[in-house]
Amino acid sequence: EEIAAEVYPGVGISPYVMTGGTDAKYYKEVCDHCLRFAPLYISGQQFESIHGLNENIYQGALPKCVDFYKRVIEKS
Repeated sequence: EEIAAEVYPGVGISPYVMTGGTDAKYYKEVCDHCLRFAPLYISGQQFESIHGLNENIYQGALPKCVDFYKRVIEKS
């Protein structure tokens, strides 16, 4: 939450129920903590396309995503 607030100031953070199975379920065997979080700005169209035809993401959203995960690694 702290890192998300640093990278995305002013954006609210709240819990979210993941209704689908993700690959993260396999990580519990090799790590104590698993982030089920995608730190990306996405549009409604992009959200609707997740795991569907023409799934896409705006490439301009990627630098902040990389910054988020770099900070997670640095603070670990």
